[in-house]
Amino acid sequence: MCTAEAAPGWIAEHWSPELALAGWWGLLFDAGYAFPTWPEGLGGWGATAAEARAVSGALAAAGVVGPPSGNGPNMGGPTLIRHGTPDQQQQFVAPMGRGTVQWCQLFSEPGAGSDLASLATKA
Repeated sequence: MCTAEAAPGWIAEHWSPELALAGWWGLLFDAGYAFPTWPEGLGGWGATAAEARAVSGALAAAGVVGPPSGNGPNMGGPTLIRHGTPDQQQQFVAPMGRGTVQWCQLFSEPGAGSDLASLATKA
C-alpha cells in the first residue's frame, strides 16, 4: 500500500538516473505516487493534501524528477476524475498521468488577438 511515510524508501528503491523519463513516470503512476490525491489505479491512492505534500517533499528531497505537469494533470485530470466515466478516465487520465500524452488549453477571445477567425495581416 502506498503511503507518504513509505515514499522515501520507495523512491530510493525504484529511482535510477538510467531510467528513461517515460519509464520513471510510469513507475510513479503505477505506484500511486504520481498524483497521490487521485484515486487508486489513476496515479494516486486518495491521499489527503498533507500526504500529497509529503510525497512531493520526498521526491524533491531525493532530487528526482516529479510527475508530469501542465494543464492536463492540473485541470483535465481532476475534471475527468470528478465528472468522467470510468472508460473516459482510463482513456484520458491514465495516459496523461503517465506522461504519454500532453494536453493544452486553447483560448478564444474574439477581438482580443487570440481568435484565429479574426486573424488579419497587412503587407
